[in-house]
Amino acid sequence: PLAVDPLYGKREALSLSEIKVRNFNLGKYEEEQPLMSRVTLHAAKLSFDHPVTGARITLEAPLHKDFQAVLNQLRKWGK
Repeated sequence: PLAVDPLYGKREALSLSEIKVRNFNLGKYEEEQPLMSRVTLHAAKLSFDHPVTGARITLEAPLHKDFQAVLNQLRKWGK
């Protein structure tokens, strides 16, 4: 399942407290904000043959800022 997948993963958001289990402290009056609150699915590169010309077409897309932040936290905290 995907990290944030309400249908299969039973989760609507991913929070830092789920990644950083130790040493995670939230202030008394603070509410935790999710790192990601959308489906964690990204196609970095797609390639296909054009249906008319047969030319190979490749599309590339960088990661969104929120997705990159989640990956950085996962790398940092070793999960």
